[in-house]
Amino acid sequence: MVVKIISGIIVPFLLIIFFTRVTYSVVVGTLLTVVLLVLSVYKGYADYPVVIAVEIASVIIGVIYARKMLDGLREKA
Repeated sequence: MVVKIISGIIVPFLLIIFFTRVTYSVVVGTLLTVVLLVLSVYKGYADYPVVIAVEIASVIIGVIYARKMLDGLREKA
């Protein structure tokens, strides 16, 4: 369970950053990440409520960071 919590902290955050960087859209990056998380819950990989809560918190933090990242990229251009 500890490994699932640690991966629940890191993986959604990195997925949002990756998808946002590739698509240049926070909405698309968040949508793709949420779809992957829903599928993982459906398949039974995230079977504990604590893991799901950690993943949701990681998504929120990832969205905040991705917005700041895109604002910084737009200011440079």
